[in-house]
Amino acid sequence: MKHVLAISTLYPNPVNPRFGTFVARSLEALAKRGDWRVTLINPIGLPPLALGRYRPLADLPEVAGEGGVTIHRPRFTLIPRIGARRNAAAIARVVLPLVRRIHAEAPIDVLDAQFFFPDGPAAAIIAGEMGLPLSIKARGSDITFWGGRISQRRRCWMRRAQPQACWR
Repeated sequence: MKHVLAISTLYPNPVNPRFGTFVARSLEALAKRGDWRVTLINPIGLPPLALGRYRPLADLPEVAGEGGVTIHRPRFTLIPRIGARRNAAAIARVVLPLVRRIHAEAPIDVLDAQFFFPDGPAAAIIAGEMGLPLSIKARGSDITFWGGRISQRRRCWMRRAQPQACWR
């Protein structure tokens, strides 16, 4: 059985049940095939004080199972409105130790970033550290929205992550 570890900042949860439902359906379909173990890391960005709309996110369980997919929801520090440019690095820092633990328990065959930003650069950092094959999906506004909003340096992160991804 092969093992895919997907990273997606958009994934349904009890607080945001419509977030990334297409990602959930595709991963659940892969899990139902029976020849893939599917693990998802859904990093949750929280400001230093998780108040207001962030409070329910802080209360989400850190591990859940849904539709044959094991879901991990580690928290990373998010700075609302101005912090998007640092999210990929923050995600990689928090997720790398978790990926190491998961890989030790059940070796990962491929790391799969579900969005090009911030998931792609974060996954590229992790895949490089772990020596894992990487796939990155570009979905709709990943490139156009984030490519126009983030700094030139962060756009370079996206460009550097792209050739690291497997194209088959």
